[in-house]
Amino acid sequence: MPNVLQLLLFHGRRAPDAKMDGWGFDARPIRGIAFIHATYLAILTVGFVSEGAFELARKQTGWEPWDDLILEIRRHDDLIVTCDGYFGDLELTADPLFTPHPGATS
Repeated sequence: MPNVLQLLLFHGRRAPDAKMDGWGFDARPIRGIAFIHATYLAILTVGFVSEGAFELARKQTGWEPWDDLILEIRRHDDLIVTCDGYFGDLELTADPLFTPHPGATS
């Protein structure tokens, strides 16, 4: 299994124009990521290591499928949009908790 990543989103708010009290809130980690790809920084897509990780992230974020095991990150101006809210910062890190489904292949 290749290295697996997680996407962390910070500085959340419920509406894009909401007044921030402090730093806002954090999203739930988006796990099971194989890569993030940018096209001219206009289109951002996320590839997943398995169907299970893809489906979980799709339900968690509300992002639309782009291709097999790939979702397109939804944005509003300079914010990333998920079902949880609007986020100003992101971080891509190793996912220490990801475990593949038994029987999954790399």
